[in-house]
Amino acid sequence: MVSEAELKVLGTLPHKKDSLQSPVKKGEWRLDGIMFTSHSEWTVWLNGEPFTPTQAPTGIRIVQVCNESVHLCPEAEEGPIKVLRLNDCVRFHA
Repeated sequence: MVSEAELKVLGTLPHKKDSLQSPVKKGEWRLDGIMFTSHSEWTVWLNGEPFTPTQAPTGIRIVQVCNESVHLCPEAEEGPIKVLRLNDCVRFHA
């Protein structure tokens, strides 16, 4: 579990994109990281950008976040739900 002090330190670190990761194409989503505290308190990094329960990405809906995976679906549709694990990449029709 991550302490409050560690969360504060992590929040102040400059954002550095990993140059070793291959760039994603339009409609693709890559899971770069998960910081899971509870089902209502988490941060996920998709395509190098952080997202929280109150700050969602455009074009997709985060259905569920677990400590090891994220469940996504297209924002405008009801399915399909795709499961992403760290460094996985999925494609939704762009």
